[in-house]
Amino acid sequence: AVIGVSGGTIPVTKITNSTISSNDEHGVYCDCYRLTGSITVSDNTITGNGSSGIDTGGGDSGGSHTFVFTNNIVSNNAGTGINGNANGTQTITGNIVKNNGVYGIRTRGNGTYTIQNNTIIGNTGRGVVGLYATHIIDSNTIVSNGGGIRISQGGSYTITGNLIARNTATD
Repeated sequence: AVIGVSGGTIPVTKITNSTISSNDEHGVYCDCYRLTGSITVSDNTITGNGSSGIDTGGGDSGGSHTFVFTNNIVSNNAGTGINGNANGTQTITGNIVKNNGVYGIRTRGNGTYTIQNNTIIGNTGRGVVGLYATHIIDSNTIVSNGGGIRISQGGSYTITGNLIARNTATD
């Protein structure tokens, strides 16, 4: 599923109750540079894709969006499980993110990112990476990844109530 919008406004978009697998690139990708809109990805199985399972593209300039990623199984993708790189608000809750080739969940941009009640296990890189934004990382299980949680490049971080165990640091 590709949402190919670069700038402008999109209507509320929902991707639900689907299996998204074996694509050459990302499972779900939005070119969200300067995007204004709302996207919900929920109750899907996103597996075996050639890059990230879910990716919001990039861009730190303009746009205001709301992303909700909830109750998905995101596994065995070659890249990061959930890669939130665009501005706005992103809520990542109740997902199982496992056995992906890079990070479990990685977020960066100007906005607020809530990463809550996820099971993040067996990813090659760190379980959670948060870069320069407001991050709430709460009540996740982060186990047996290439590292636990990594935060850097400024920002505001609230990290509470997580189970972080048996991770290894790669850097």
